[in-house]
Amino acid sequence: MIKIDMFLAVGMYFSFLFVFFWAALYSRERASRADDFDVNADLTKYVRQCPYCGHVGIDYNRRQIFRCSVCSSYMEDKGNVE
Repeated sequence: MIKIDMFLAVGMYFSFLFVFFWAALYSRERASRADDFDVNADLTKYVRQCPYCGHVGIDYNRRQIFRCSVCSSYMEDKGNVE
């Protein structure tokens, strides 16, 4: 039989409960954020192309000033040009 200290057993029990509830809350929060994204939306409004290096990236936050992930240059969103 395995002998275990009572304090160790209680500590392991509460650690397991903490991890379980943290994972449940994290997955719930993540699922609620996924519901905000419309799958059928026009994704071309999120695409950005760097005028300096030509890198094409996705900016889901639609920031006014955004940064290229390749050359790190800052660009300003001038709105939709059609």
